[in-house]
Amino acid sequence: MEVNPLAAQDWERITALLPSDWRERAEAHGLCRSQVTAEGERAKLKDPGLLLRLVLHHVATETPLAQTTAQAHAADLVTVSPVALHKRMCTVAPWLAELTAELTASATTFAPERWAGFRLFATDATTGTRPGAIGTTARVHYRLDLATLCPQQIEVTDVHGGEMLRRFTLSQGELDLLDRAYCNPVDVAYARTSGSEVIVRYNRGTLPLFDARGRKVEIVPKVLRLRRAGRVRAWSAWIHTTQGPLAVRVCAVRLSAAAAQRAQAWLRRENGSAVTAGDLEWAKFVVVITTVPASKLSPEQVMELFRLRWQVGASWQGRMNQSVKVRPRSIDSRPRSLGGTVAREQDGEALRQHTSKGGCATFQVAA
Repeated sequence: MEVNPLAAQDWERITALLPSDWRERAEAHGLCRSQVTAEGERAKLKDPGLLLRLVLHHVATETPLAQTTAQAHAADLVTVSPVALHKRMCTVAPWLAELTAELTASATTFAPERWAGFRLFATDATTGTRPGAIGTTARVHYRLDLATLCPQQIEVTDVHGGEMLRRFTLSQGELDLLDRAYCNPVDVAYARTSGSEVIVRYNRGTLPLFDARGRKVEIVPKVLRLRRAGRVRAWSAWIHTTQGPLAVRVCAVRLSAAAAQRAQAWLRRENGSAVTAGDLEWAKFVVVITTVPASKLSPEQVMELFRLRWQVGASWQGRMNQSVKVRPRSIDSRPRSLGGTVAREQDGEALRQHTSKGGCATFQVAA
């Protein structure tokens, strides 16, 4: 006979991992108050422990809401409709974000005072598919505050909406950690014009580099000459923008043999037969461009910060973009991670509206 997972007796082991005041935090967010659903159900999910148990089960097992509520009834936990659970889940995002931030120690890891006073962001994009469609029908662009793990800005476009830092409002004292899709002169210049800084993964094909005299710099041979794994090197360079030359630093490190093999394996999975020997050799290195001056962050700090940015992705089910990945469906939509649940309540409704009506929507999320 199949065991009902909600009837398991290890719930206390899970709650023991949470902050000691997790129940009090739920009360502070108003999650312990009685709420009346459309069906007239009241107070059945007033216990934050019960609510959290159902949410985590729904997310971790990707069980539809109807099945989740049926299993809760069979385990004598609560009798509640899928609609009631869905409505209550729409209120838990701030609470879960707060718990997640503390469990991952992100508030300490990405504290501004640790990184020259910068407020740190991870900016990226992911995709969604409308029910019944084949392939991508929407792209979600988001800017994540790394200290709180909450998205600050979200924009939803169709499949043709490219990844551009220019989609977001940047401010003085901010530092965005970016993937190579944002490695181009226009986006880097936009950040500096806004008074903010960037650390972006270097893209060999989209960002020409120059020296102080305007001569092109071939950075690839310099990187390929690095032999000692873990040793960070840096070079000064300039990029040419419509506002004139802009000084940057190139920071690079050779990966360990094991890490290089993992990077090459990922490259083969992503690109298949299109992978070249040069691509595989380049995968042995991590190379970033930064506008942050050396007086504020050393090359070692730049690489450490970029590594930590991706560790956050690993702690959220392996990828940062899972934090906003949704598949717009009916009530039985299934987020792929706890982080997905947090962000889904911020942008899920927007994505549903976008994919049903078309067009582009932009949202500024209150801090």
